[in-house]
Amino acid sequence: MPKPLRRIGTKKSKSPLIFLIGLVVAYLLYTRYSAKSITMTSGQTWLPKSTSKIPNDVYRAISNALSARGVNDVTILFWMAVSGFETGNWTSQIYTENNNLWGMRLATSNTTAIGDNAGFADYTSIQDSAQDLALYLTRLKWAKLNFASLQEFVHQMKLKNYFVEPEDQYLAGVTAVYNQLFAL
Repeated sequence: MPKPLRRIGTKKSKSPLIFLIGLVVAYLLYTRYSAKSITMTSGQTWLPKSTSKIPNDVYRAISNALSARGVNDVTILFWMAVSGFETGNWTSQIYTENNNLWGMRLATSNTTAIGDNAGFADYTSIQDSAQDLALYLTRLKWAKLNFASLQEFVHQMKLKNYFVEPEDQYLAGVTAVYNQLFAL
């Protein structure tokens, strides 16, 4: 005589639980390896530990320096796009020779730069360059550090004379790099 079929959901059946666990694991793996950022229900943004399009040491240096100053994850991504834009995706001579993540000129005070090379600030390391950006935000008294949109962020940069190009051109350049680095 054939065995009676087990009803799903009974104490003896473990398949729904295993199926549910499988779905949860699949979702976590999917979000971990496919998304660039995830906004949690709490409003916080989860970011990957690195992205293959940004050198790991650059990613860590910028994240550490800016998060220590209270800059949120979204705005940190904006600054990473600025760094990529200013350095030609970290291939420019200013980046490779000066460890300069931002194309910054030498500040007259309160800086981590060790001098000037070819008209731009020269740093011992990219960590020093990232820290110098945090000092720049203090020097220029950026009251607002966190932004909801790239447009608002670039507008604030223009108000603080961070760049000399027309705002729409700079925004287009930074947006292109941002989309290259972080578009889902």
